[in-house]
Amino acid sequence: YYLLMDWHSVVYNWEVWRLLTGIFFERPSLMGILIFVMFTRWVHILEETYGHRTHDAAFMLFCIIVSFDLWTYILPLGMVGGWYMQLFVYYQLSRLMPDMIANLFVFNVKMEYFVWIMATIFLIDRGMAFWFLIPTSIGTSHLYYFLYHMYPEMSGTNWMSAPGWFVTA
Repeated sequence: YYLLMDWHSVVYNWEVWRLLTGIFFERPSLMGILIFVMFTRWVHILEETYGHRTHDAAFMLFCIIVSFDLWTYILPLGMVGGWYMQLFVYYQLSRLMPDMIANLFVFNVKMEYFVWIMATIFLIDRGMAFWFLIPTSIGTSHLYYFLYHMYPEMSGTNWMSAPGWFVTA
């Protein structure tokens, strides 16, 4: 539990690494391990959609971590950081490549439905006690998609591209 996002430990015990590691914490289970192995493949595919803009993909991961930390201040999401990150990435892929076929073990599913199937698997794996993870992760991902892809087309200003300090770091 040294990776778990816990605001009390961050503030009072100065365990600031929890701000970064909480997103990767996942309660050990066979389903969680299988899903996380499959998730690493999808992260690679999402990174390829950014092309030569690797810094934007890294900045997206930074935004995922910051949004998760902010949500854990309000809601008890500390035990499901890995699922938060996965649903965020799956939603991005479902918007960027909706017709892509996702292989879910033995089933082939269109990517636009994949995020909702994974949300259902999450509820089966964790139970209804963590139902609020789905609207928080997908809602935050939708906001990110809007600010990174849709808003720049409408206004010409991209607020979500990686800032200069992030690119040069």
